[in-house]
Amino acid sequence: VLSGDLHGGGISSSAAVGVALLLAFQHANGVAVSPEENVRLVSAIENGYLGLKIGILDQSAILFSRRDRLTRIDCRTAGHELISPGSGLPPFAVVLAF
Repeated sequence: VLSGDLHGGGISSSAAVGVALLLAFQHANGVAVSPEENVRLVSAIENGYLGLKIGILDQSAILFSRRDRLTRIDCRTAGHELISPGSGLPPFAVVLAF
């Protein structure tokens, strides 16, 4: 059972829940699935089961991003790249705006 009062719903909340459930099921059953396959599985859950018409950005950001790295995601090819910010880049913050 999932329950809660999530303010700002729609900001990748369904992708976050889908990723969390898939990873929990995989861990509990000793199944190894690549992040790329998990992106496809979450898309299948959202598009097929939930009926949402979304792409791969949210689940890709969740599964591929790493601390202290910039993440470049190509939603056309489903490719991704982790980029080291380098010593010359000043500290930065990420802003999510609707």
